[in-house]
Amino acid sequence: MQPIKKQRVSSMVIDAIEKMVVDNKLPPGAKLFSENELSKALEVSRASVREAIRIMEVTGRVVVKQGAGAFLADPLSAEMQPLATWLNNNRELLAEHFAVRILIEPHSAAKAAVNLDARELQQLHAACDAFDEALARNDMQALLQADKKFHLTIAKAARNRTLYMLMKTMTNSLSEGWISSLNTPGRLEKTVREHRDLLDALEQHQSEKAAELVKHHLEQALLEINEYCNDEKAEQL
Repeated sequence: MQPIKKQRVSSMVIDAIEKMVVDNKLPPGAKLFSENELSKALEVSRASVREAIRIMEVTGRVVVKQGAGAFLADPLSAEMQPLATWLNNNRELLAEHFAVRILIEPHSAAKAAVNLDARELQQLHAACDAFDEALARNDMQALLQADKKFHLTIAKAARNRTLYMLMKTMTNSLSEGWISSLNTPGRLEKTVREHRDLLDALEQHQSEKAAELVKHHLEQALLEINEYCNDEKAEQL
């Protein structure tokens, strides 16, 4: 494996893992290197490796066993976790993730509507455009990065260092919320509209509306994750 030193690290980690699987002819069920081993071999942070493994887990390419590590998924195995199973197994974690964001992001958006400068506005437009382009390519890693960039730019524009650092930690180390939401059926298209509506409110310095829109955006994401889990459970009964 070669060191990785470019942006969109999680995407490149996934490419490196998939190449490793092919090069070593690893069969379904084979155990991957540990998070620490991958981090050292690829010269990236453990957070980037963790995010890459989460994406591969949600998309059914690996199975993560608590305390044992990550294993290549076997499509014929009962252990393979489709999205709905992964979401159900991580429901409490996702609820906590969105609860914190629903608390802080409306305040962040309201402040950003007042403080946003021209450069940040340009970055928000660029993040929306990047999201649209990634959606057209069905590039999940690029979608994830564009989504994080959009929300993190709003947090930065709020001019509150504590709030910004909290959001930065959540985008860098706690990716489950973003990954799960973007993989829920129909959410990508709704995210395009909701981000554009929020951007309009920010551009027009409408603090109250911006706060309401981001709260609605996050509440809908969590609601649709729960509805999807419930529907899948009902089908299995």
